Amino acid sequence: MKEIKFVIIAAAVVGIIAAFLPYVSAQGISLSFWDFHKMPSSISTGILNGPKQVYVALVCFAVPAVIAVLAMMGKLARWHGITAGIFFLLTFATEGVRKGLTGSDGISTAIGGKLLFLAALVGLVGAVVAMAKPEQA
Repeated sequence: MKEIKFVIIAAAVVGIIAAFLPYVSAQGISLSFWDFHKMPSSISTGILNGPKQVYVALVCFAVPAVIAVLAMMGKLARWHGITAGIFFLLTFATEGVRKGLTGSDGISTAIGGKLLFLAALVGLVGAVVAMAKPEQA
């Protein structure tokens, strides 16, 4: 399954790019997911719901990309798929990615939000395939 490396890399790169595309666009105002890191936070929001979720999501997309690039030098082992799967699952822990497809509070998301969700989903499916069928030596 040599193609799975490319699926994981593509999903991770699309996720990183989507963080900078319009996440919410309404009435002439457009905010990207990256713009959320400037918003004020309170103690009750936490790391997965507040402005710090942007950093968590970017790291959770970057790690599988690095792992898949390292796997390109050799074979895609089962541990590559497990690690990528864990990080793609962690992206769904952030509120912005989890609600990226539908939106919340009556506000629908723009292309960036939808791509964040889809990139995490495609990456997770690719990681599960890599876990189930690693490349043979």
